[in-house]
Amino acid sequence: MKGLFIDAGANIGQAFAHFQECYPLDRFDYWLIEPNPNCIPMLQQHAGPGVSVFARALWDRHTHLDLYCTPERGATDPGRSVEKSHNSLYYRAMRAHAIRVETVDCNSLLTLAAQRYTPIVCKLDIESAEYRVLEAWLDSGQIRNIHTLYVEFHTQYMKKMDREAYMPREQRIKARLTKLDIDWREWH
Repeated sequence: MKGLFIDAGANIGQAFAHFQECYPLDRFDYWLIEPNPNCIPMLQQHAGPGVSVFARALWDRHTHLDLYCTPERGATDPGRSVEKSHNSLYYRAMRAHAIRVETVDCNSLLTLAAQRYTPIVCKLDIESAEYRVLEAWLDSGQIRNIHTLYVEFHTQYMKKMDREAYMPREQRIKARLTKLDIDWREWH
């Protein structure tokens, strides 16, 4: 059975190119998950046998959300987020510049993946949505389906008030991952 690498927040494929060295295509399939429609054509260039592209945001349920950005950062800006407080240190999220995107339920995604693959490796660089996703996986027990987790937490990009609200969540998540003996690493 092949393993699966879930690249959530795939942007234009930078991490995909990097992780193929550790998790080669002959042993791992890849699911590249990216909500920014401007990035999808570049990600589709990687699509083929064993590599699937999902034009969705990873979230704790299936819905539609605004993907916030600032126009001056470019169409494929990797800092776009469905969390309004993300990047609050650098710009004010405005609905006028947002793009409406569809989400995929993180628990349903892992249930499906676990039926078809082992091991499952996951990289989460989802611009402050990692808090909701990780809390959902921890609360449901789905986190146990992940054998190795790479995660970037984004409090360093938030204004002090937002950072102070998110930091306790981040600390609880890290403590829960450690207590469950999950093989996780911070990704930057």
